[in-house]
Amino acid sequence: MGPIPSFDVNVTTLPGSGFPVALRPGEKERAAIAQAAGITALPMLETDLVLKRWRRDGVEVTGELRARTEQPCVITLEPVFQEISQKLRTTFLPEHSALAVPVHRQDRELVLDPEGDDPPETFEGDSIDLWPFVLEMLVLALDPFPRAPGAQLEAAPDEAGEPENAGKSPFAVLQALKSKDK
Repeated sequence: MGPIPSFDVNVTTLPGSGFPVALRPGEKERAAIAQAAGITALPMLETDLVLKRWRRDGVEVTGELRARTEQPCVITLEPVFQEISQKLRTTFLPEHSALAVPVHRQDRELVLDPEGDDPPETFEGDSIDLWPFVLEMLVLALDPFPRAPGAQLEAAPDEAGEPENAGKSPFAVLQALKSKDK
Protein backbone atom coordinates (compact mmCIF):
# COMPACT_ATOMS: atom_id res chain seq x y z
CA MET A 1 0.00 0.00 0.00
CA GLY A 2 1.12 3.48 -0.72
CA PRO A 3 0.68 6.59 1.36
CA ILE A 4 -2.70 8.26 1.58
CA PRO A 5 -3.35 10.65 -1.31
CA SER A 6 -2.74 14.36 -0.96
CA PHE A 7 -4.75 17.26 -2.31
CA ASP A 8 -3.19 20.65 -1.60
CA VAL A 9 -5.34 23.75 -2.03
CA ASN A 10 -3.67 27.14 -2.26
CA VAL A 11 -5.70 29.26 0.15
CA THR A 12 -4.29 32.62 -0.98
CA THR A 13 -6.35 32.54 -4.16
CA LEU A 14 -9.75 31.34 -2.90
CA PRO A 15 -12.65 33.02 -4.71
CA GLY A 16 -15.18 34.91 -2.58
CA SER A 17 -17.96 32.52 -3.59
CA GLY A 18 -15.95 29.53 -2.37
CA PHE A 19 -13.87 26.84 -4.01
CA PRO A 20 -15.65 23.48 -4.52
CA VAL A 21 -13.57 20.32 -4.22
CA ALA A 22 -14.77 16.79 -5.06
CA LEU A 23 -12.46 14.06 -3.77
CA ARG A 24 -13.00 10.67 -5.45
CA PRO A 25 -10.07 8.35 -4.72
CA GLY A 26 -9.33 5.39 -6.96
CA GLU A 27 -9.03 1.78 -5.83
CA LYS A 28 -5.35 1.99 -4.81
CA GLU A 29 -5.91 5.24 -2.94
CA ARG A 30 -8.94 3.79 -1.11
CA ALA A 31 -6.84 0.77 -0.11
CA ALA A 32 -4.19 3.09 1.36
CA ILE A 33 -6.87 5.10 3.17
CA ALA A 34 -8.46 1.89 4.52
CA GLN A 35 -5.10 0.76 5.85
CA ALA A 36 -4.46 4.17 7.46
CA ALA A 37 -7.97 4.08 9.01
CA GLY A 38 -7.42 0.56 10.36
CA ILE A 39 -10.30 -1.03 8.45
CA THR A 40 -10.45 -4.03 6.11
CA ALA A 41 -11.70 -2.26 2.99
CA LEU A 42 -13.16 0.98 1.69
CA PRO A 43 -15.32 0.09 -1.33
CA MET A 44 -16.62 3.66 -1.72
CA LEU A 45 -15.50 7.10 -0.58
CA GLU A 46 -16.80 10.41 -1.87
CA THR A 47 -16.17 13.80 -0.32
CA ASP A 48 -17.64 17.07 -1.54
CA LEU A 49 -16.17 20.17 0.11
CA VAL A 50 -16.38 23.94 -0.27
CA LEU A 51 -13.51 26.10 0.94
CA LYS A 52 -14.28 29.73 1.74
CA ARG A 53 -12.22 32.53 3.18
CA TRP A 54 -12.90 32.93 6.92
CA ARG A 55 -12.10 36.23 8.57
CA ARG A 56 -8.80 37.57 7.28
CA ASP A 57 -6.42 34.59 7.05
CA GLY A 58 -8.62 31.61 7.83
CA VAL A 59 -10.42 29.07 5.69
CA GLU A 60 -13.77 27.50 6.47
CA VAL A 61 -14.31 24.00 5.07
CA THR A 62 -17.83 22.62 4.81
CA GLY A 63 -19.21 19.62 2.98
CA GLU A 64 -20.18 16.00 3.20
CA LEU A 65 -18.37 12.67 3.40
CA ARG A 66 -20.05 9.52 2.10
CA ALA A 67 -18.42 6.13 2.46
CA ARG A 68 -19.00 2.40 2.58
CA THR A 69 -16.59 0.61 4.89
CA GLU A 70 -15.78 -2.98 5.77
CA GLN A 71 -14.46 -3.92 9.21
CA PRO A 72 -14.19 -7.24 11.01
CA CYS A 73 -16.85 -8.02 13.63
CA VAL A 74 -15.32 -7.68 17.11
CA ILE A 75 -16.81 -11.06 18.08
CA THR A 76 -16.89 -13.33 15.01
CA LEU A 77 -14.43 -11.51 12.68
CA GLU A 78 -17.08 -11.69 9.91
CA PRO A 79 -17.11 -8.65 7.62
CA VAL A 80 -19.34 -5.83 8.82
CA PHE A 81 -20.32 -3.11 6.35
CA GLN A 82 -21.15 0.43 7.40
CA GLU A 83 -22.69 3.20 5.34
CA ILE A 84 -21.47 6.65 6.40
CA SER A 85 -22.99 9.99 5.51
CA GLN A 86 -21.35 12.72 7.56
CA LYS A 87 -21.63 16.50 7.36
CA LEU A 88 -18.23 18.17 7.68
CA ARG A 89 -17.32 21.58 9.00
CA THR A 90 -14.06 22.98 10.31
CA THR A 91 -11.92 26.08 10.23
CA PHE A 92 -8.24 26.27 9.35
CA LEU A 93 -6.01 29.13 10.51
CA PRO A 94 -2.38 29.91 9.73
CA GLU A 95 -0.19 28.73 12.60
CA HIS A 96 0.97 32.30 13.27
CA SER A 97 -2.60 33.67 13.58
CA ALA A 98 -3.62 35.21 16.90
CA LEU A 99 -6.97 33.43 16.50
CA ALA A 100 -5.19 30.04 16.51
CA VAL A 101 -3.96 30.54 20.09
CA PRO A 102 -6.15 28.60 22.56
CA VAL A 103 -8.10 30.62 25.12
CA HIS A 104 -6.82 30.29 28.69
CA ARG A 105 -8.31 31.58 31.91
CA GLN A 106 -6.21 33.56 34.35
CA ASP A 107 -5.16 30.31 36.04
CA ARG A 108 -3.82 29.08 32.65
CA GLU A 109 -6.56 26.45 32.35
CA LEU A 110 -7.62 25.77 28.76
CA VAL A 111 -11.22 26.76 28.07
CA LEU A 112 -13.21 24.50 25.74
CA ASP A 113 -16.95 24.55 25.16
CA PRO A 114 -18.17 20.93 24.80
CA GLU A 115 -21.27 22.14 22.94
CA GLY A 116 -19.38 24.63 20.79
CA ASP A 117 -17.48 24.28 17.54
CA ASP A 118 -14.19 22.42 17.46
CA PRO A 119 -11.12 24.61 17.84
CA PRO A 120 -9.56 25.66 14.52
CA GLU A 121 -6.98 23.48 12.82
CA THR A 122 -3.72 25.17 11.88
CA PHE A 123 -1.71 25.02 8.67
CA GLU A 124 1.73 26.12 7.51
CA GLY A 125 2.48 28.16 4.43
CA ASP A 126 -0.23 29.03 1.95
CA SER A 127 -1.85 25.65 1.26
CA ILE A 128 -3.93 23.03 3.06
CA ASP A 129 -3.78 19.30 2.36
CA LEU A 130 -7.41 18.15 2.63
CA TRP A 131 -6.80 14.39 2.86
CA PRO A 132 -5.62 14.26 6.49
CA PHE A 133 -8.80 16.16 7.47
CA VAL A 134 -10.99 13.75 5.45
CA LEU A 135 -9.20 10.72 6.96
CA GLU A 136 -9.72 12.07 10.48
CA MET A 137 -13.43 12.62 9.84
CA LEU A 138 -13.77 9.11 8.36
CA VAL A 139 -12.11 7.51 11.39
CA LEU A 140 -14.32 9.49 13.78
CA ALA A 141 -17.45 8.30 11.91
CA LEU A 142 -16.48 4.59 12.08
CA ASP A 143 -18.22 2.24 14.47
CA PRO A 144 -15.48 1.49 17.04
CA PHE A 145 -17.02 -1.91 17.91
CA PRO A 146 -18.65 -3.30 14.77
CA ARG A 147 -20.83 -6.38 15.31
CA ALA A 148 -22.24 -8.78 12.78
CA PRO A 149 -26.03 -9.23 13.07
CA GLY A 150 -26.80 -11.62 15.93
CA ALA A 151 -23.18 -11.83 17.16
CA GLN A 152 -23.00 -12.27 20.94
CA LEU A 153 -20.30 -13.06 23.43
CA GLU A 154 -20.93 -16.30 25.27
CA ALA A 155 -19.56 -16.96 28.72
CA ALA A 156 -17.03 -19.76 29.04
CA PRO A 157 -18.47 -22.83 30.86
CA ASP A 158 -17.19 -23.81 34.30
CA GLU A 159 -16.47 -27.40 35.40
CA ALA A 160 -20.22 -28.16 35.72
CA GLY A 161 -20.87 -27.02 32.15
CA GLU A 162 -22.71 -23.87 33.25
CA PRO A 163 -21.60 -20.47 32.03
CA GLU A 164 -18.94 -19.45 34.55
CA ASN A 165 -20.47 -16.14 35.61
CA ALA A 166 -24.16 -16.73 34.80
CA GLY A 167 -26.52 -14.51 36.78
CA LYS A 168 -23.77 -12.67 38.67
CA SER A 169 -23.32 -8.96 38.55
CA PRO A 170 -20.03 -7.68 37.13
CA PHE A 171 -19.12 -6.40 40.60
CA ALA A 172 -19.65 -9.84 42.17
CA VAL A 173 -17.38 -11.35 39.52
CA LEU A 174 -14.69 -8.74 40.24
CA GLN A 175 -15.00 -9.36 44.00
CA ALA A 176 -14.58 -13.11 43.42
CA LEU A 177 -11.45 -12.48 41.36
CA LYS A 178 -10.08 -10.18 44.06
CA SER A 179 -10.75 -12.86 46.71
CA LYS A 180 -8.91 -15.49 44.60
CA ASP A 181 -5.80 -13.27 44.45
CA LYS A 182 -5.63 -13.06 48.25
